[in-house]
Amino acid sequence: MKKLIPSLIITGFITGFSMMAYSQVGAQEIVEPQNVKVVTNTDSLASYTQFRADAQQKIINNDKDIAALKAKMIKGNAKADNRYHKKIVVLENKNDDLRKRIANYNYNEKDWPQFKQEFNHDMFELGKAFKGFTSKK
Repeated sequence: MKKLIPSLIITGFITGFSMMAYSQVGAQEIVEPQNVKVVTNTDSLASYTQFRADAQQKIINNDKDIAALKAKMIKGNAKADNRYHKKIVVLENKNDDLRKRIANYNYNEKDWPQFKQEFNHDMFELGKAFKGFTSKK
């Protein structure tokens, strides 16, 4: 809503000037506005909304993958089990960090591209960590 107020003010300002124009003798005459185009960032906001939904779904899928890795953990060598468990904890922590970042992010037109780039990079790195994860101990 905060983003709409400046747009509405600017639109009102432009409309006000286009509605009233002075003729040569100083009398007011009404002039119809000609193709006034108000640019809004609804595309960026819609993009953010879709990005957030996609990110949350990926995080949920990561939770499922982590649960599957835990289920595959076979008790055997204590040292190997400990290493395997630590790797799972690292994956969980990274996934939880991504969950918190996307949940706590408040859309801001200025920092959105940087946030999106960093978030995508971290999500990609987590995906690589899943692919590189082996159940061999």
